[in-house]
Amino acid sequence: MTNYAKAIRICDYLIAAHNKNADGMESLVKKDMDPQKDAGSLGMAIASTHRDVAKAIDLLKSCIEKPNCRHPKKMQDTCDGVLYCMDCNEDL
Repeated sequence: MTNYAKAIRICDYLIAAHNKNADGMESLVKKDMDPQKDAGSLGMAIASTHRDVAKAIDLLKSCIEKPNCRHPKKMQDTCDGVLYCMDCNEDL
């Protein structure tokens, strides 16, 4: 798996995790607390922070560029029996 693919997979996981945490916090506040009181407003602030972090990670994900490498023969090598490109470090 390429570094690009790993980075995208990690970003997707973090976005999903933060959205899940935000959903859980919001449902907890709506079910058990008054959103206008101290504990409820703190819970809603935490949920909002999780949503903001997910948006920031999504923005970073859009900035990750896929490497534009043609994997020339002279830059291919094997390591532990796996062929890879020495330019972009992608497994071939």
